[in-house]
Amino acid sequence: MDHGNDIRIRRSTKQKEWQLFGHELGHSLRHCGHQLKMHPLFKELQEYQANYFAYHFCIPTFMLDKLINYTVKDIMALFNVENDFALRRLEMHKGKFLIGGLIS
Repeated sequence: MDHGNDIRIRRSTKQKEWQLFGHELGHSLRHCGHQLKMHPLFKELQEYQANYFAYHFCIPTFMLDKLINYTVKDIMALFNVENDFALRRLEMHKGKFLIGGLIS
């Protein structure tokens, strides 16, 4: 059954549903076609891109940039995400500053 551009997510915790919505929205906005017919490496690339999109959609950089003295628990509560998701996003955000500092 074709659902067009509908995004369907399995019932889970609110945090997991939010994260999965970001991931599936990333697929919807960036990708076309069906992964069943794709080369495994291309499928892997699309999954990486959808995950990257989800991290930035669920926890936007411009909002992180405004926060001072925050913890993983603060990020979990503020953005309604799971611990591992918040931790990974903070690692990505910290890496941005490390790379930016090396380039400047």
